[in-house]
Amino acid sequence: MILTITLNPTVVKTAYVDGLQLDGDNLITKYQMAVGDCAVYSAYIIKLLQGDPYVLGFAGGISGRFVKSYLDKNNIKSDFNWKDQETRSAIIVKDTRTGQETTLVDQTMRFTPTDFKNFKHKFRNHFQECDVMVLNGDSTNESIISMIEEIMLMANQHKKVIGAVEGSEIKHLLEKSPYALVVGRENLASIDIGADLGPLEVVEALRGLLVRHKVHYIVFNDEVELYGISRKKICKAEYAKAKDIHDLNSLKSAIVGGVAVSVKRGYEFEKMLKLIMAIKYSVDSARFPEVCSRKDVDLLMNKVKLVEIYNSQAGYH
Repeated sequence: MILTITLNPTVVKTAYVDGLQLDGDNLITKYQMAVGDCAVYSAYIIKLLQGDPYVLGFAGGISGRFVKSYLDKNNIKSDFNWKDQETRSAIIVKDTRTGQETTLVDQTMRFTPTDFKNFKHKFRNHFQECDVMVLNGDSTNESIISMIEEIMLMANQHKKVIGAVEGSEIKHLLEKSPYALVVGRENLASIDIGADLGPLEVVEALRGLLVRHKVHYIVFNDEVELYGISRKKICKAEYAKAKDIHDLNSLKSAIVGGVAVSVKRGYEFEKMLKLIMAIKYSVDSARFPEVCSRKDVDLLMNKVKLVEIYNSQAGYH
């Protein structure tokens, strides 16, 4: 089992209107509801690759039931702590006439010491059944930060933790030496790396963090390319032909699922990079609820090209 922790999953609700009137009634011409980028998609990919995910976290309200239903339909086991508040959501209003978008972010869910006590009870019940764990959470909520830190203390030295957190929590997570970490360019400022640096400068800085904090792998998801960093090697994954790239709107949490499966099965570094690069370009959030298929991943995996940038014997190429 791969224990998949999504402390505060997200639901994205999109309403389309033809000419938004700020001071009047607006007729919705189309409405969509989808799970946002969170560890639910890590579990989705793990299941897609015939792994065994088990999702723990918090949920509440209509949005929480929507997340639970999505997991159930995909035969993914879960055990949420239910709250009377609404699960975190983003409400997007799209004006089809002007193309403008207005986003309302709902982060009103709050957590109490009792919530975390109940969560820890469930966590301990499943903790011994896994050796790989996915940890995802938005650190804009102070309660979530403390939960992530305590989970890492309980898991440290015993489990292989694959982390993908946001904001300042990345620094705290690094200090706890996760087994693997997935970051994007939007996360660099939080770990004191210039977001305007070139890819080679970024991966060298990330390798320094990896060595210093005893992390096995860091995956840098950078727009078109994807970089894998280990102590002895840095590789870039790419496609030889631009036509092979059909979607740039990849979900970082889906990549995390691919890393978790690779670690669980003991894949070699190169095979892991090929798999997660295939996932990166197979995933399309616009196709919700089936954001990716196994056939897509298998097809694209055979077309991934790896370029070695660094190895411990020859240095940088």
